[in-house]
Amino acid sequence: MNKRGILAILLCAIFTFWLILTKNNYFHWDEWSFLLGFNQSPLNFLTKSYGEHYIPLNLLNHYLLFQTFGLNNLPFQLSVLFFHLLNCLILFKIVFRKTGHYLLSILAVLVFGISNVYVEDVIWSQGISNVASATFVFLAYYLYILRPKNLKIITISAGSLLIAPLFNDLAILMPLAFLVMVFLDQKSNKKFSWRLLVPYFLVGIINLSVIFYFSNSAISHSAKLSMDSIYKIPQFILYGILRGSILRFIYPGFHFLKGFQETKVILVSLVSLLTLIGSSLFILNWLGDKETRSLRFKNLFILTMMIVTGYLAVALGRSTFGLAQAGISRYAYQPFFFLILLLCVILKNYIVRIKFISLIAVVLFAINVISVVRFETEFWSKMVGRDRQFVQDTTYLFDNNAIICDSWVPGIFPQIKLSRLWFLHPQSVFLEKDCQKILEGLYVDNKTKEIYQRISTDYQHKFD
Repeated sequence: MNKRGILAILLCAIFTFWLILTKNNYFHWDEWSFLLGFNQSPLNFLTKSYGEHYIPLNLLNHYLLFQTFGLNNLPFQLSVLFFHLLNCLILFKIVFRKTGHYLLSILAVLVFGISNVYVEDVIWSQGISNVASATFVFLAYYLYILRPKNLKIITISAGSLLIAPLFNDLAILMPLAFLVMVFLDQKSNKKFSWRLLVPYFLVGIINLSVIFYFSNSAISHSAKLSMDSIYKIPQFILYGILRGSILRFIYPGFHFLKGFQETKVILVSLVSLLTLIGSSLFILNWLGDKETRSLRFKNLFILTMMIVTGYLAVALGRSTFGLAQAGISRYAYQPFFFLILLLCVILKNYIVRIKFISLIAVVLFAINVISVVRFETEFWSKMVGRDRQFVQDTTYLFDNNAIICDSWVPGIFPQIKLSRLWFLHPQSVFLEKDCQKILEGLYVDNKTKEIYQRISTDYQHKFD
């Protein structure tokens, strides 16, 4: 079988795995807020911020799919998988260009294609936010390394970075990392061309201008920076990389210690320390070759910048909420891509041990597959199952009762109220007062009473 055929089979296997695993998933949390706003002109919600975020392409994706498929979640899930497969293909192209080694490129796709590191981003249809945003970051990087001295290609690369934050503004600082990369590459050349820096600089300014124009008040409220941020932000980034990406890849969780929280903390700390020491020693050994040290250090610095910048945007908005935020899987998609790329760049110098490298990759892949399946079956499917049940309950309620007791359901999403579910209810009358009389009425059937009971109990609490 030719090499393209092997890659195609691998990509199909990755797609099939995620499709089978997620085909019965459903809308969850932020998505309900999106859907509630789709009863107005697209111009209204596409020109407004979502909290401290400005994500019009994310909203547009959901709007177009909702207008076409309604509450059928599968097409939403397919859109995520499409971008994820595209990212896998881009990773293959980049690794092969950086290393020139086909098997290493295939292994990179394997460990990135199915991983517990970013699990929320692929099993949740809202993951289109991070996955599609990352696509344009990865594409920008690939275009740059393809023609690092071509101003036209660099301009297209910078344009890709202009699109990325419109899906998710966690990519908003990436032009900074690209500026550093271009500067270091140009510095090693005899002729330094400042004009190659201009496209990324302009895109960086535009990105910041856009988000501050649309989300200034929300950003000011959310990003409460203080003197503590001097150490909290670097701490957050380091923890995110170490725990959120590296450790979750090496061993996704300590499930066998259920109920032993203190032991888990000690074990996580110990494994973190050993991983940090081991990684440092390995990198120092890699940098030991005097002839290639300068080039290797430049590659290490640039790719580390890509990883760090991915977490920096998160740290600016989330570091005040504690280190646990850094370990959330949905923030790891983009940094994990560059982490794998960095690992491949290092491992190409140990290619004589490719059999050992392949064995380790397959073992870690298997561990991640098991963890992904467990997360979906033991937690995620149960959680979104409640969202599906909520829709079934409210649909029955609206179809069989002319008068509805209006209620907030913060367990589904804080801003959801029954009367706001415009895409479910017909012309109903909603009452906030005298609801007890409705419940006690002769025309309220037992199932309706059961639904009201769930609304007042189960749907009041967020799923944990």
